[in-house]
Amino acid sequence: MILLKESLVQNKSIKILDLSHNNLGLNDKCMIYLKEALEINDSIQRLDLGWKKFNENEKCIQYMKDALEKNNSIQILSLDWKNIGVNEKNMLNLKEALTKNNSIHTLNLHNNYLGINEKNVLKLKEALIKNKSKKKLILSFNQIGNNQKSLLYLKEALEVNNSIQEFYLGKNELGAKENNILYLKEALEKKN
Repeated sequence: MILLKESLVQNKSIKILDLSHNNLGLNDKCMIYLKEALEINDSIQRLDLGWKKFNENEKCIQYMKDALEKNNSIQILSLDWKNIGVNEKNMLNLKEALTKNNSIHTLNLHNNYLGINEKNVLKLKEALIKNKSKKKLILSFNQIGNNQKSLLYLKEALEVNNSIQEFYLGKNELGAKENNILYLKEALEKKN
């Protein structure tokens, strides 16, 4: 990973960096090297860290937060299948990063168990209200429909944040509660 760090610091032509399926969440050193590279590299526009959990090591998402707060080139961030919602501290770090970073316009949080704790979606709502640079939000497979408060928080975020143009909520058990679709309907009506 140190070789990758050195390459990323030197190479300004790489636009897409896909490090998915690499167990980065298990090793502090790997994430430190990645953090240091991302703080310097200003050419990477798409970063994919999908798969393999962050929930087992809180420091990993902290390093990611630190990097995202300084990096202004990443526009597409994929953190799918990271189990971020299992750990409240991870979600807090993600919220802080998303609040401060204005370059990310596409955020993929597919399958992160955000809906298992309404505080996760509240943190996401707060980030989306404070930072309106997001245009595409992927929240599929997050069990959001099982918790009406979570969906209410998303509704409130959508009502305030008019920059979101694409919103993916597939496989979230939206039919589990009667008012779920009503919340979405109200949010979409206010956006128009």
